[in-house]
Amino acid sequence: MVHYAGRDVAKWQRMDDAARELHMSDSIARFNKMHGADAPAMLEDARRLTAELCRKDPSLKSFLEDSGAGASLAVISALADAASRRYGT
Repeated sequence: MVHYAGRDVAKWQRMDDAARELHMSDSIARFNKMHGADAPAMLEDARRLTAELCRKDPSLKSFLEDSGAGASLAVISALADAASRRYGT
């Protein structure tokens, strides 16, 4: 996972705003395709976990946004998996 996230972060640094929006949309579309009908609930749980983590460490939000890690399919998937374990969904 770290390899893929690192690759996405490196690409993110070279993207303009339009390319970043497209990358984020593509990551979400790929996640939705991989998880089908379960994807919306999984993404909501991932957002919930991310919000919980950001309350504990507010710098996490800017890190995820500024670095592009938050737009990485690998990171999104890891957060969704962690949220599933945490919340039992």
